[in-house]
Amino acid sequence: MQPIEPEAINTHQFLYKTKTSPIPIVLITALITPSLIFSWESPGFRSMFIALILFNLLTLFIHFTFSINEGKLTFNTFFMKWLIYSRDISPSDIKEVKFKRANWAAKLVLIKTTNGLPVRLFNFHPEYLFWQLEQYCKIHKVPYKKSKDYKILDGSYKKDAD
Repeated sequence: MQPIEPEAINTHQFLYKTKTSPIPIVLITALITPSLIFSWESPGFRSMFIALILFNLLTLFIHFTFSINEGKLTFNTFFMKWLIYSRDISPSDIKEVKFKRANWAAKLVLIKTTNGLPVRLFNFHPEYLFWQLEQYCKIHKVPYKKSKDYKILDGSYKKDAD
């Protein structure tokens, strides 16, 4: 890929999206439901299982967006279409960006900030978010680090370099 000029990153908005995977949530709900049926007589267990099932069903409707806009990073959390959390991060707020491998073939980025919890970016689409974020770090002189496993996934790992 060709590197993007600093002006392009500062004037264009890049939007990336992800949502929670429904398969684990449905499986957990399917495992909880028989326990709920068999413990219906006990009010303590009944309320606990109903709360767990409701929590699992509500998490099906949560999705996340991440954007690079005007030189700042924005992380949003939505429930259905309603914004429930938003965080803007400027280059001066970032301590370090860590590029890691999340599982066998998936990439992960941790954005560690000076205040607040780190932002974890995983399973966002389109996939070039990671490349775009690396370009952002280079342009804004944000410290970043790539793990060896990430470099293998990225194709930039050189065996002789270690």
